[in-house]
Amino acid sequence: MAVDSEWFCVELPNGSPAPGTDGARLPNKEAAAGLARRLAPETGQPLTVVKYSRKEVRTFQRSISVAEADVVSTVPPPA
Repeated sequence: MAVDSEWFCVELPNGSPAPGTDGARLPNKEAAAGLARRLAPETGQPLTVVKYSRKEVRTFQRSISVAEADVVSTVPPPA
């Protein structure tokens, strides 16, 4: 099952989260822009609204081959 998502953050020019946001993931750009407008007077630095997206491309899992299976435990002991 693919888990794709996107979110917005407010960041400083160096890419770190803006003070007071704790790296909050915001659901849309309007919410992020509103937060940036409220924080801009306090920070004294330019704030950037950044869109992140996560796209699951492929999932891998371990498979057990017949050679690795514990066949001995399934065979009844000799009589």
